[in-house]
This record gives sequence, structure tokens and C-alpha cells, in this order.
Amino acid sequence: MSSVADKIIAGASGNQSGSEPFDYLVQVAQNYGRTLDISDVDNISIEDSWYVAGSNWYQPGCTAVDREKGLLFVVNGTVQNKLTVLDISDPTDVTILSYNSQTSSSFTNSNGIVINPTTQRIYILSSSTYRKVTSYQYSDAGVMTYKSQYNFGTSVTPGGIAIDTEDDRLYIVTRESSISSLLGRHYEFDISTPDTFTSIGSPSSNTFADTGPIYSTSANNLSGYESRSEFDMDTKILYGSRPSSNKVTAVDVSTNGIYSNENMTLRDTVDASPYMSTKAATMDFNDKLYFVVSILRVSCIDVSDPDNLTLTDTLENLKAGRNTSTVRYGLKVDPARKLLFQASRFNSHTINGATVYRLNIIDYSDPTDLTLAATFDTPFVAPQQGEHGYRLELF
Repeated sequence: MSSVADKIIAGASGNQSGSEPFDYLVQVAQNYGRTLDISDVDNISIEDSWYVAGSNWYQPGCTAVDREKGLLFVVNGTVQNKLTVLDISDPTDVTILSYNSQTSSSFTNSNGIVINPTTQRIYILSSSTYRKVTSYQYSDAGVMTYKSQYNFGTSVTPGGIAIDTEDDRLYIVTRESSISSLLGRHYEFDISTPDTFTSIGSPSSNTFADTGPIYSTSANNLSGYESRSEFDMDTKILYGSRPSSNKVTAVDVSTNGIYSNENMTLRDTVDASPYMSTKAATMDFNDKLYFVVSILRVSCIDVSDPDNLTLTDTLENLKAGRNTSTVRYGLKVDPARKLLFQASRFNSHTINGATVYRLNIIDYSDPTDLTLAATFDTPFVAPQQGEHGYRLELF
């Protein structure tokens, strides 16, 4: 495992990266997964692969990784509602540690996970039918223990989750009840006591236009659009993107408090692209760059000035998936090498008559000129169900 593990602090999508490059990537898709050696992107190799029979992680909704302990968490929130824990400490010999059934509908329609490696807690966001966030404790051996739950009620639909492990805060972004609403309601919870969700401030006062994280109550759409919330612990800014209006937003949470005049502040909003419907997002916290991916393209937004978000470039014509609302996407960043790794559920094309799946590697060393640095194709082999490894984690 890369020595980056020694520098990990928790961040918006599980772990916020340090300064060293990642050596490995894990891809998770319907019923299967694989690990890749990405230390040299011009010579990527498959280290291990596995197939999961049945529906324990059929159509995985979201993933997270504890890089220090070498644990991968995969939530299936659409069929059997299971959470699978894998040991990825040896990328050449991945081991499934446990399959875990949900408690109190905590995995159903899940579209976001964050973890706190210090307290060994995982927080899972459920949307649509049940609308809740649930905490579990995990052990080094992959044993999951249900701890507590917060219910949002039917007036909002959760769609974004981020964590601040420095100040022990959890942030949830929800959409107002109307499907057509562009309003996003922001919740802040004190989790200094790991299994107690203590609400801070007034969510109704922390509601802003164009910050609604989802646009449909359909379970398929919720699973297709994973959480795009990213939290910068340096600036206390919560970034997010709305799929249908193509907006990227910066919300300052440092101004939130217990008094009526202490609310979050919407700092700025920018169009990611006039034709994008954002599917996934990731962030380079060192260079203050926020990335979004949609059909055939990836965009970079400079967020170094939260009051002046700037679209720097869009890389188009990628083989990046089909143009359907239920396609799931993966996008992860290696900040040390200035590389993005991108894949999607149906990221396939044909070479010499054979169907292959493509992983795109994008160089963003010049944020104003994104370039396709490398690609890695893997053959279609049954029983992969015609899907690519669209959930990505770096370690």
C-alpha cells in the first residue's frame, strides 16, 4: 500500500488525500471487482479480481475506503441492501471479510458514505423512501455494528454527505420535497459523540437556490447520482453540484451557529457547463480544484476563491458512458500526480470486434488544458453482467 496511508485525514468522500501518489485503484461494479496497479499509468496491470455470486452487492450504490486499515466498504442499496467489507491491504489478494444486512432500512437507496477512521465510524446516507443517515461502528476484522440513526422525514430528500473530522461535524444536503425544486437544504450535525446526531443551527435558514443535490424521487436516479458533496477542512467550505441545473456551489459553514442570525452563507455559484448533467465529483484539496463528470466530458472548476468559482476547462469526447439518467459514474483524484481516474457503468466500446471497458486517466497539471493522459481497457468476461467497474477508490 502507498505510504499515503500515513498521512490520511478523513474527507468528503471517505478520506481526504495527503501529498503522496496512490499506487492502486479498486473498481467495483455489478457482482464483481478488481484491483489495478496504477503506479505507472502507462503500464497499468490487474492485480486481483473477484466475482460475488447472488445479489450481495448487485449494483453497488456507493463505496468508501479506510486506507490506513486497508478496508473497502461497498453498499448495495437497490436489491438486497447489503454492506460488504473487504480487506484490500494486499491488492494482489483481496479478501471479503463480511456481508452485513441492514438495520432499520439504513442501506435502501443509499447514495453516499463517509467514514471517520479515528472513531471507526461509517455514516451511510439513504434517500427516497426512508430518508435517513445511519452510523455504524466497524472493526479491523470487518465486523459492523449498528449504532444510531437520524430521520429527515418526508419533506426533504437527502442527496449529499460530507464529513469534517477536525471539528467532528457531519453535513447533509437535501432537496426540498418538490421534484422540480432547485432548493437545497443544508444540515450540520455535531458528531463529537460519534453515535449522537446533534443538529446545529436551522436547516430551513440554510436553504439556497441551485444547491438541491438530486432531481428525481426515482430510486434508479438516486443510485445513479452519487453524493457530489466535498468538504474543504482548510476553508470550511462545502462544495456541491446539482445534476439538472449544472451548477457548482460553495457554501460557507463557518458562519453557522446556534443563534438565529448565525447561518451558513452561499458564497458563489457557477455553471459547470451549459450541457452537463453532473454524475460524480471529486476534489483536489491541495490545489483547490473541484471536478465533475457527465456524459462524455469532465470539467474542472477553480475554487481557490470561494467568492469567484471559475470553470477552467472541459475535456470532451471521452468514452465516458451512455446518455441515460441511471448510468453510474466514478471519478477520483490523485493530487500528487495531478491525475483523474474516470469510469462509468456502461463505459464500453469495441476494439477489433471485441467489447472492452475503458478507464480514462486525465492529466490536470494545467487546469486550463485538461488532457487524456492514458487509458486502460479490460475485456468483457462473463459474468460481469455487461458493466464496467464504475465505483472507484484509490489507495
